[in-house]
Amino acid sequence: MLADKEFLESLLAYIGKRLNHETECMIIGGNAMLYYDLRGQTKDLDMVFFKKQDIAAFVKIIKTHPLYKTIPSSKKLPYHVRPELAKKGTPTFIGTDNVPRFDLFYKNVFSVDAEPIFNDFERTIIFDMLRIRLPKPEYIIFLKAAADRPQDREDIIRIAKNIPVDWNKFITIANQYSEESERAVYFALESLHDISQKEKIIPKNVLENLAKIFNMKI
Repeated sequence: MLADKEFLESLLAYIGKRLNHETECMIIGGNAMLYYDLRGQTKDLDMVFFKKQDIAAFVKIIKTHPLYKTIPSSKKLPYHVRPELAKKGTPTFIGTDNVPRFDLFYKNVFSVDAEPIFNDFERTIIFDMLRIRLPKPEYIIFLKAAADRPQDREDIIRIAKNIPVDWNKFITIANQYSEESERAVYFALESLHDISQKEKIIPKNVLENLAKIFNMKI
């Protein structure tokens, strides 16, 4: 089932009203793109938490919602992820084909440390006790390029064509992550290179700088 922004916000408002302590998290993926007006709907609600007590409280409240009462949590991946990225940071899933799926990450998003993204955010969206940080577009592109699913490439193209992207910042992000998540950066390079063969939206210096990390030339 697809969720639009109105439906997503009704879920977040439901949760925010029932939390008994201030809870911070971050949205990524398709639901982050809803807040940049780049998508009308999303099928999964990707959220990242940094405190175990926050994710536990969030899950507990989700399970009281009429749509989710009978739906168990799962750690089984419902989609393909490169094995190299799935070694850590696998989310908890709550949802089915009939309701939007929550993908709840803890600290890492498939081997990518999410804390730098959380600390360098665009703005905060507040639902009572729930405070949600919206990442900057450069980080959304990086995560999607690293994951490199067909929908991710479409989303990267949509971002690059419709909102300003600081590509120098993107290069800095890739260089920072190359020290601890080299495979993610390599996959991002592959994805952006393939996109550039079809759409002239990725600056050449971006590809050249990422290639330098691996002593490659483009």
